[in-house]
Amino acid sequence: MAGILILISARLAKAEQIYYRAHHAGRLLHARIPHGHTHTHVDILSAYQYAVNAHEATPERRQRFLVKLQSCLAHLPRRNALVLGGDFDCPCVPYKHVCGQVVTRHNDLHYVDSQDHQNVWRTLHLTALNTWQQPTHGQVATFVMGEHEGAPSSQIDFVFVPAQHATTRSKQASALVDYPVAAWRGGPRHYPILADIPAPVIAQIDREQMIQDLRSPTPTTALHGFRQEVQAQLPAQVDHLNDIFLQAAQKHFPLKKTTKATSQSEELANCARNMWGLFRSLRAHRYGMPGIINAWRQWTEFCRAHRLHKTRSKQRSKQRKQDLLQQAQAAATQGNVHKTWKIIRQLAPKARKKRLQLHKDGHMISPDEELDWILTAYGERYATDPSKEPITFEFPAHSGVFLDPQELQWHLEHLNPRKAVPKGTAPAIAWRICSDLVAAPVVQAFNAWQGKEPIVLQRWADADVALLPKAHGRSNSPLDWRPIGVQDPLGKCLMSTIVKQTKQTKLAIHDLIVRYTLNVFARCHEVREHCSKARITIHQQHEGEIKVKCHGGLQISLDLSAAFDLVEWSHLKQALDLAQVDIAVQEIMLTWLTQVLYLFRHRHLQGSIKPRRGLRQGCSASPILWAAFTSLLCVSIEARTRPEWTRQHLCLYADDSHLRLRFDSYEGFETAMGEVRIVFACFRLFHLKISMEKSKAILKLVGTLKDRVKKEYVRKHPTTKRLLLSPASQSNGSPWSRAQNTLAW
Repeated sequence: MAGILILISARLAKAEQIYYRAHHAGRLLHARIPHGHTHTHVDILSAYQYAVNAHEATPERRQRFLVKLQSCLAHLPRRNALVLGGDFDCPCVPYKHVCGQVVTRHNDLHYVDSQDHQNVWRTLHLTALNTWQQPTHGQVATFVMGEHEGAPSSQIDFVFVPAQHATTRSKQASALVDYPVAAWRGGPRHYPILADIPAPVIAQIDREQMIQDLRSPTPTTALHGFRQEVQAQLPAQVDHLNDIFLQAAQKHFPLKKTTKATSQSEELANCARNMWGLFRSLRAHRYGMPGIINAWRQWTEFCRAHRLHKTRSKQRSKQRKQDLLQQAQAAATQGNVHKTWKIIRQLAPKARKKRLQLHKDGHMISPDEELDWILTAYGERYATDPSKEPITFEFPAHSGVFLDPQELQWHLEHLNPRKAVPKGTAPAIAWRICSDLVAAPVVQAFNAWQGKEPIVLQRWADADVALLPKAHGRSNSPLDWRPIGVQDPLGKCLMSTIVKQTKQTKLAIHDLIVRYTLNVFARCHEVREHCSKARITIHQQHEGEIKVKCHGGLQISLDLSAAFDLVEWSHLKQALDLAQVDIAVQEIMLTWLTQVLYLFRHRHLQGSIKPRRGLRQGCSASPILWAAFTSLLCVSIEARTRPEWTRQHLCLYADDSHLRLRFDSYEGFETAMGEVRIVFACFRLFHLKISMEKSKAILKLVGTLKDRVKKEYVRKHPTTKRLLLSPASQSNGSPWSRAQNTLAW
């Protein structure tokens, strides 16, 4: 019988944060806990090797256990911290950074597989902590065969950490001789090892230095070393590339602490020192006639010094602003937008960054409750339902899509070097530096998947959602914040390559969109001219010209609420079929879309939702999919009106919609309102929500029946007027703006 146990303090992690797995029942246990507020974790492994005995199956059992241990250690993420401890029933041999000189003697004939164990520690660059310093109590052995003095002993229990994480403090580990394990049983006993292992500091990456080195005319040593280290580990599995880039960037471009230079001149500092010296001196006088007179004299000196310091401070502040403006102008001349924006931020008034904090019924709630509210609110928006099966689409057999490495390399080279990336992802500038090295292996792996099905790595489909404040500043619910999705840069570039290389897809969707275009400003001018010609003067009336009854135009701006998040995936499939997009491209796009997982991080907490509708946040294919969807919407509207109706009366741009209608009679106005109702019905048919409060209408009328139109279709409200969709639907109106003689928004 064998068994192992790992105890973790509640101060380090809660029970629900601990993940564990038994790789070998009773012999090898793996636990993982989060490390602070970072994206890394601590991997804790406890091992219990089979004891050496005369049984013929023991060598094979020990070898199988050692293979499992090596495989488990080799597949752990390199960014995580590692602690390996246990009874290995095998001594350690002094060797460089693996084992120190504080070890016991052992019989090589007894431990036949000793060299196999040493090879594992050396290959994985592990350090045995309890082999470097002689303990004060003098006992190095961790196992004793009996209670009597002089009993045989050995050192077969160790605590290992990666060599780069082994510190002088942690190498002071030793056995606790006063607390043998299960001493009440008598006989052989093990002694626990006490090791003080500091939490590893995760090196941050100096992105600005990487950008400067990339733009340097001659390659720097750090840049050359970074590329060499990445190239040495290629070819590698695609899902391991991110870890390779992170490790190389942390090694060659660590973020160094810089001391902030003093912003004031030595003359100004001396002036301030002298001023406050006078102030302390006048406060130190005793209360009496001599003290009062001396204090009065020094007060006048202090006031004079204060005026001088104030004048010099104003001059320095003015000079600093002028210098910053000159730097901003120089940066703008060079086309350096980032530097210009950075300087402008220094000139702008300082304001605290708004932090996400929610309240329910006027009361504060805990971060856990806030995260639950966020997941619930956006889960309803994206129609999350864990009880239902994931949405999938069936596609006929196809030849697949084969990408060109040159296209992927071009997209990687044109990545924004400061583009935000998800936590735990290599910065965009790292992919840009090694674009020529990784393009070919990634495309080769992607093309190899085409024989089966388009496999999409989960990290490519995932999106870290950041909630940013909107302009209105409200925070009554999580939906008052704007969700922005951040995605893996390699996945985005790969999708951009697919969209760009499949030219037939872009042409098909482009041809579909061209059928539904409208120039809004030209139509506004047309309505003005139409109303101006319909209006007659007194002289024209005297000559017998008859007044027009009802001429004018109607312009409606529709505001859609969360339009991109409410698109049904089945409608996207219909839109791609309508555009006659290649089946292989459809499968890749829709597989990528249906595999998406939104990650929400709030304070030190994290949650996720699995959407069932909506376009992927931050995906390069989302604009193409939305354009195809709007074309499908236009086809649906024309099926209920007449051909070419949308080209004449409707303009769709992103999630903004503009309706333009013109009429020459009251009956024409009623017909126009009927067409408006059809458009609204089609929007609702595709599950799009129209915000009646934010939608605006401009109605331009001339003629004798304009008062009738206003009486039947316009309702007055305290702050605005409402244009009704029909005389009977008084509650479904939209605010409208009316200028005296112009169509002004």
